[in-house]
Amino acid sequence: MIRNDDDRKLLERLPGMTVAIATPVDDNGELDADAFHRLIDRVIEGGAASIFALGWMGEQPLLSDSMRRQVMSEVVGRVAGRVPVIVGISEQSLPRTMVEARAAQQAGADILLAAPPCCYPLSQESLVDYFRQLSAGTELPMIVYNNGETGVLIGMDGARTVSRMPGIIGIKETSNFIQLQQMINNVQRPGEFVILSGSEYLFGPALLIGAESCTMGGPGNLVPQWCARMHRSAANGDWGEVAQQHRRLVAFCDALYVIGDSGSGMLDSAYSAVLAALSFLGYGSGRAVSPLPALTPSEIEQVHEVLEAFEVR
Repeated sequence: MIRNDDDRKLLERLPGMTVAIATPVDDNGELDADAFHRLIDRVIEGGAASIFALGWMGEQPLLSDSMRRQVMSEVVGRVAGRVPVIVGISEQSLPRTMVEARAAQQAGADILLAAPPCCYPLSQESLVDYFRQLSAGTELPMIVYNNGETGVLIGMDGARTVSRMPGIIGIKETSNFIQLQQMINNVQRPGEFVILSGSEYLFGPALLIGAESCTMGGPGNLVPQWCARMHRSAANGDWGEVAQQHRRLVAFCDALYVIGDSGSGMLDSAYSAVLAALSFLGYGSGRAVSPLPALTPSEIEQVHEVLEAFEVR
C-alpha cells in the first residue's frame, strides 16, 4: 500500500520492462565495474523502465556481502536517476534481510525487493508476518518476490493481506500462469498496487491479461529492445505484433537456456548461458558464481551460435 506521494510517483514509473540486470565479473571473479556500467547503459537505451539489481539473474544469493555493497553503489551511481533502481535484499531471516535493506537505502536505492525466506517450512501466517515486520522496519517502498525457484510462495489470501500493508507496493510473480492471472485479477490495483510478471516465457500472455509491468532477466540484458517493443505493441493494441515478437522471444530462450542443461528439466545452466552470451557481447568474463555450472568450451561456442542465429549484437 502506498504510504506517500514519493511512493506513488515511483509506482507511476514502473509500467514497462524492468530489467533484472546481471552482475558481470572479471577473470578474477571481481565486479567488472566498466562492463557493469556499459550494461546498465545498454538496457536503459534499450527501453528499460526500471533496473532491478541483485536478483537471481544478478546472482544475489551467491555474492559476498562486499560484492553486494559494491553492486548497490555502482548501479545507483550509474543509473543516476534515469530510471528507478530496485535492489534485491532477499535473505533467510528478518535480521539478515534488514541488514540488506539498510545497505540498499544507504546506497540510494529507490525500491526494495525481497523473496520469502526458503530454508524452513513456513506457514502462510508466518510469511505474512515476516513481510509485515520487514515493511514496518524499512523506509523504502517494497516489492514482494514470489519466486517459483525457491518453492516458498505467498498464496492469494496472503497476497491480498500484504497488498494492504503500508510500504508494500507490488508483487513480482514468477511461479505459473494461473497464479499470475489470479494475482492480476484479484490483487493488482492500478495506480495503487502492481503485479510484475517475472517470466520471459509468460511475457506476451501477461501483457494480454493486463500486466503493466514485466521483469526480464536473460532477455532484458541481451535483447532489451525486443522486450520494450513488445510492451509498446501491447500498449498500442497490436496483439498480432505481440504474438509474433513473443514467439521469437520464446524461440531465443529455448535455444539459449538448454545449452549445458543436465537433462533434469530444471534449466540449471540458463544463468550461465546468459552470462556467457553477455561475455560475447563484451560484458564481463562470462564467469558464474559457484554452484552455478561452468559451461564447457563447446557449450560456450553453442552460445555464440545462438547469438549469431538470432542476430543479437
